[in-house]
Amino acid sequence: MKTKGHGTIKKSKAYGAIGTLLLSGVLVAAMGTTAVQADETVENSSATETLASTPQVATESTAATATDSEVSVGDTKTSETEANKTVISDSAESTTPVEVEKTTETSSTTENTDAEVVKPAESTVPEKTETEVAGVTTEATNVVEENENNSTESTEAEEDSTEPAKEMASTEATSEESSAEELVASETEAKVISEDAEAADQSKHGATGGGTGVTDRVTDVYLGSNGFNIQYNQPIADGAKIMFAVWSDKNGQDDLIWYTADSHGKTTAKYTGSYGKYHIHTYQNLNGKMTGLNGTSIIVPEPSAKVTIAKASETSYKVTVSDVPVYISSVQLPTWTQANDQDDLIWYKTTKDSNTTYSAIISVAEHNLESGRYNVHVYGTSAVTNALTGLAGTHFEADYHFGDVAVDASLAKDGIDLTMPSDVSKGMAVYHAVWSAENDQDDIVWYKADPSGHTKANYTGSYGTYLVHTYGVVHGQMVGLNATSVLVPKPEVKANITKESATTYKVTITDVPIYIDDIQVPTWTEANGQDDLQWYKAEKAADGSYTYTFYAKNYNFESGHYNVHVYGVSEVTHSLVGLATTSGIDLTFNQNLTAPTVTVQNHDADKGTLQVKVSECTTSKVIQVIRVAAWSESDQSNLH
Repeated sequence: MKTKGHGTIKKSKAYGAIGTLLLSGVLVAAMGTTAVQADETVENSSATETLASTPQVATESTAATATDSEVSVGDTKTSETEANKTVISDSAESTTPVEVEKTTETSSTTENTDAEVVKPAESTVPEKTETEVAGVTTEATNVVEENENNSTESTEAEEDSTEPAKEMASTEATSEESSAEELVASETEAKVISEDAEAADQSKHGATGGGTGVTDRVTDVYLGSNGFNIQYNQPIADGAKIMFAVWSDKNGQDDLIWYTADSHGKTTAKYTGSYGKYHIHTYQNLNGKMTGLNGTSIIVPEPSAKVTIAKASETSYKVTVSDVPVYISSVQLPTWTQANDQDDLIWYKTTKDSNTTYSAIISVAEHNLESGRYNVHVYGTSAVTNALTGLAGTHFEADYHFGDVAVDASLAKDGIDLTMPSDVSKGMAVYHAVWSAENDQDDIVWYKADPSGHTKANYTGSYGTYLVHTYGVVHGQMVGLNATSVLVPKPEVKANITKESATTYKVTITDVPIYIDDIQVPTWTEANGQDDLQWYKAEKAADGSYTYTFYAKNYNFESGHYNVHVYGVSEVTHSLVGLATTSGIDLTFNQNLTAPTVTVQNHDADKGTLQVKVSECTTSKVIQVIRVAAWSESDQSNLH
């Protein structure tokens, strides 16, 4: 009894247009002699080794030490550190991919030697290749065959095909069946499936994400953030599993992995560290019998991106990175000025604006307000290689001058609000010197700007002009950024008295400065001096004005002239100050004070309760206190 050592896929007329669907014999070499179950996923160890040996590129931790080592631009050499070092270069003429210099780390005491410059390769589509295909090792009980038009072909039809399929029914295969040597010989003559036309179509779809709607394609493959999104589009037979064999064109099938689709025919196959063409072959596993359904491929292009830079403010620039591949998970922008090499190198994190667009704001304040050329390189973390990868390189020219840092000074209730661009206040230590023009700088106060860009300076007791000078700390020295001023006027309000009714009058105060609070309105009659003087607190309205209504009954309906003045508490002088003296108002009254009205209501005899209501009116006396005496007996024996 001879047991076959190889399996194959029968070639049928259905595959005449696209070639014979075969798995390369490299799979056997890559996986050794271990049998592959039809429903298990096998990861090749060599693929793991390939990832592990992927050259490392600059990371954020590398940038953290950039200021401690002599990192150069262009052709100037850099000083070596004990570990890997990164050199970032740029071209003035064009946007070029970032170059990363990789050295071999030997030990903490030995210098790096044999440096190798690694540069992202151009995004090209690999040419179609033809590969001799050997058998695929399976369990003896599995049968690998090709399905014509997704249906089982009769034995007679199979025998009529130009290359009869070789079938392995069980471990009890008879001696009359073809030997393993015959299978290999037959497979050597077969050609690899022609996939280029469909690969171009799949790559086009992959650039835009998943597809929608009904399709006549057997299998769709799209580039995803963490791998290929594979979708089998045809009906799945009861009890069958859809499986995909996936490998990269690089190094044959050394990274081949089997994936089992879910009940909807969908799965995600991971990238295995290589760019270029990936092959995806689709199989049906029904009761241990493997049937080839489709072969396709997809191109994973070398990563690249477009960069545009626009001035966002007088001190900042917006960098937009577009056309970022979907498999790039994050983007960083190492940026430095041309002067003094990379002494001000900063790795900026970006914000993801869309699936393919990232952006960040670069402030000249974080680079010591330097003018001139700023180098900007673009790095992304690739899910294909699991490494930081150079995507592009460019630059822009900054033209900062004194005064470009705008500082606004405005009056507030409890001081002067100073506002400046937050990118500057975050990028460097900033101080405001504030003083009043009165008596020179006898009241000067220094304020450290808040990183938010908002700072409060106190009033110092004087009205008039306040001067504000702003400085930034650059290389340990104070550098002037801006000079401005603000006027704090002496308060002058307007007061108007209007008649509300025959016995009530409303006082309205307008033009009240923001630093004035607690408006009070002292009012009295001209007769007998200020014997009836009363201070009333005005209420602030939504429009910023203050109002108060006074009643003639509070002055016993006295006829004659009424004086009305206006006071307020000033945050500038921290005292009660006179704001306005009105011309007052002349009033004449004929009525006398009346008594408030008293009513008894809600009497409940069962509960023994009642309510007494006392009401004022515009002519009644002002109620100071209320006491109610109640009794039911004539002799007041139950008086309460």
